[in-house]
Amino acid sequence: PGVPSLRKVYSGSTFFDEWTFEAIPDPTNGMVNYVNRTQAQALGLVSTTNNVAQISIDRNSTLAAGAYRNSVRIISDATINVGTLILLDMAHVPYGCSVWGAAWAYGSPWPTGGEIDIYEGVNNRTFNTYTLHTSPGCTRDTSLPITGLTTGTQIQCDVAVNSNAGCGVIDRAASSYGAGFNAAKGGVIAVSIETSGISVWRWTRSAIPSDIATGAPKPTSWGTPIAQWGNSTCNTASYFKDLQMVFDITTCGDWAGNQYVWQSTADSGSCYPKYSTCGAAMQDPANFAEA
Repeated sequence: PGVPSLRKVYSGSTFFDEWTFEAIPDPTNGMVNYVNRTQAQALGLVSTTNNVAQISIDRNSTLAAGAYRNSVRIISDATINVGTLILLDMAHVPYGCSVWGAAWAYGSPWPTGGEIDIYEGVNNRTFNTYTLHTSPGCTRDTSLPITGLTTGTQIQCDVAVNSNAGCGVIDRAASSYGAGFNAAKGGVIAVSIETSGISVWRWTRSAIPSDIATGAPKPTSWGTPIAQWGNSTCNTASYFKDLQMVFDITTCGDWAGNQYVWQSTADSGSCYPKYSTCGAAMQDPANFAEA
């Protein structure tokens, strides 16, 4: 394929105009109050400055045990299908003890419509994982070349297998997540969704290809992807339909708040034993300076 044609741009002062602010209970059981757009603007949780849109969680409040922190979850009005290239340019990403931030896409009803996790991690992790979650029958083709890291348990994309771990590929670079991502002044993650499969690339700010910078992206020139899932073992058009992009920042919940995860150095760094539980860390606003 040649150069894709531009379909939609989300940026600057109009970034939030084609998104819905979902003021709903967190489906992942995080300790957050997702607020509507009016509330988010009044609380300073969303803003647009110098052509950059910002989403954040409440960074200032010291909370009582069991209280929830105000935050934002937005979902795109437009949908994504096969034949789409997503270019996600982020200057700063959320991280910290109890923080679970994500940029992802899913189709309704879930999991029939599929899910693609583009940026997601918890606490003070040092690596990002690109993951698919699907209905039964989709697996990752291990014969395809990738530069990311996988294990045998990350082949099944079916949400009913391995406690919905999905079929993920780890981006081994420290610049892929959290503090490392921000230290590199952010970067671009590209997700190509084609009939041939789904592929992911990522670049730090200083290494973004010139074809992206000039608005004429050419995926065939980008080399081996960090992650890819082939059509032969997971029919893209069948498993991924009418995806909507989501950005959210939650705390604790099913993943970040899992006590096994909380006590894992790989997932939480020094969060434990400084805080005995994720809930204890969530009360302290110091943990949200980067969220």
